[in-house]
Formats: sequence, structure tokens, C-alpha cells
Amino acid sequence: MNVIQRSNSRHRGDGCALSKRALVQVAVRTRLWRPGAPAAPSPAAARAAAGLVVWRAWCSSARRRYLRGLWARLPARHRSPVCTAWPPPPAPRLLARTDSLLRRLHHRWRCQLYRQAFDQTARNRMREKVTASVLFKDRKASYAVSVAHPFVGDYVRLRASGAWRRGAGSGAADRYVVFADAAVRVARGGGAGRVLAVVSTAALLLLEPRSLRVKRRVPAQQVYRLSLSPHADDVLAVHVRAPAAPDDSDEDLSQCSSRDALDAPGCLFGSEGGWRRRGDVVLRTCHVLELATKLFLVVQNAVGAPPHVNIASEFEANFGQQLVTIAFHATGSAPSGARLVRRGSRLDVLL
Repeated sequence: MNVIQRSNSRHRGDGCALSKRALVQVAVRTRLWRPGAPAAPSPAAARAAAGLVVWRAWCSSARRRYLRGLWARLPARHRSPVCTAWPPPPAPRLLARTDSLLRRLHHRWRCQLYRQAFDQTARNRMREKVTASVLFKDRKASYAVSVAHPFVGDYVRLRASGAWRRGAGSGAADRYVVFADAAVRVARGGGAGRVLAVVSTAALLLLEPRSLRVKRRVPAQQVYRLSLSPHADDVLAVHVRAPAAPDDSDEDLSQCSSRDALDAPGCLFGSEGGWRRRGDVVLRTCHVLELATKLFLVVQNAVGAPPHVNIASEFEANFGQQLVTIAFHATGSAPSGARLVRRGSRLDVLL
């Protein structure tokens, strides 16, 4: 009796399982038969879906390997920001945009580190170099040679001179020396005389080389134009604005010594005691670009507007009461330097 009951129970359980499987098959076929129901994926579609999954996994792995190994292949941080070295990406088609973005970010970060390494003095020198590049790049033939040479400023150690500190440097206006170098001043007759060209934070000064006596002081407010030639010469013309009256600016007047004659060239007081304008300043110095750049910045800081920088092969200069045309000629017959020849109202500079 027990054997018969157990066999009947097993038969009923098998029947229930078969009924459940049949119901599942009927439900599946019904869903597939309904309009708009998704069809079963074909083998090609299944392979395409599997390939997409594999491709996404490989791309994610390639990005992780690229980012983890990039730091070890970056250029040294102490190199100049102008260095264009950059490791190539392992998968250019996949990582081109990411690599370009990271390259720009790395360049900006390295530029920030480069700027932070400068103190205020170094920043001022860099500003002067940038100003020289703006003024003279592709305009002055000697600019390319001067790029590698830093601006020194005080070439004659004028700041350490006791005669300077007791003399012209004792005043508050000319206490800080921006530039000082031996130069040659071109006279109205075409001659030349040695002077010390000094640029302070307020004026351009011409000093006696030995006694450091001030021969002329031109305030920065009176400088309105700087003229140079496009050739590789050492001539700079500083155009000075004429004062309205002698009492308006005593600093631009000649400081003639008692030993000078009243009719001496450059003295303001002639035989009748009349006042004469000193005119523009024409200088020759081997650091002409540095002198022009520093004087440009001094005038800009003092006036609030930069002076005009004129670069031409021919320009006019005012020598007191006479306008002189300064013309530059690249003849190639003056290997030792520029040679100045005065012909009437013209001053020819032979290079």
C-alpha cells in the first residue's frame, strides 16, 4: 500500500513540473507572437554586442594604463616652458583629445612654476626683456644678438661710487640708478665727447666721466620720442620736448661751469644773456638697446604713456636752434664701427 502511494505522489510531481515548463514555453511563444515584441537576437547581433563590450573594456584599460604611466614619461619640471618635448600617446586615435588637453594643462602648470621662481628683481629684468622684444624684434638688426645677453644696468658700478652718492645721487629723484654706462655724445658739429649716460627713475643724466659732474639732466616728462636705425649700429636719439619758458624747467638747462666761456657750445647764456634750447640728445653706446628699453620704461612710469619709438633709416634731430637730418647708410666700408660725417644740415652715419 505504501509503495503504491509513493509511486502516485512521484507521478503527480512529475506532472506538475511538466505543466510548469509547458506554461513557460506557451508564455514565451505568446510574447514573441505579439506585434511589436522584440525578436530573438541573431548570432551576428550577439557577436556585435559582445565585441562592443570587449572594446569598451579595452578602452577603459588603455586609459588607465596611459594615465598611470604618463607621470614617469613627463619632461623634467626644471626645463624651460618653451621646451616642446612631450611623450607620444600609446593609442593616438583613442587618446588624442585627452593627450592634447593634458599637454596644455602641463604647459600652464610649468609656466606657473617658472613664474613663481622669480623674485621681484628677476621679474623686472624679464619685463625689460619682453619690452625689448616688443620694441625691436624684426625691427632692429642687432636685436637677435642681444637676446642671449642679460640686462645688467649698472655697467660702471655707479651705485658704489662715493662721488655719485655725494653729488647727483644724493637727491631723492635720482637716487635709484636704472642704467649707467660709458657713452659718446654726438655734438651738433658732428664731433663726439665721452660721457656717462645714467638713467635714474626720474631722468636721463649725462655726467663727466671722472668728476661725475652733471653736464645735463633731462627729466623723463620731457622725453617724447626715441629714434634708432634698423641697422646694427649703436646710435640713439632722445627727442626732448622744449619747455615753455626757462623758468618752467631748470633741470633741462645747461649746468655750465665757471670755467666755460659764455659763448661755449652748449652754454645757455650767450653774449647777450639770452636763453637757448639745448635740443635733443644723440648718444652712442654698445648697449643701445638696453638704454632705449630702460629709458622707454622710465618715461612710461613717469608720464603714464610710453614714448614713441621711431625706427627708420632717416630722421630729424633738434640740435639747439637747428634741425639736422640724421641718415644711416650701410656701405660696409666702416668695419670698426659707425663713422659720422656732418654735411651742412645733414649728419650721415656710415656703417
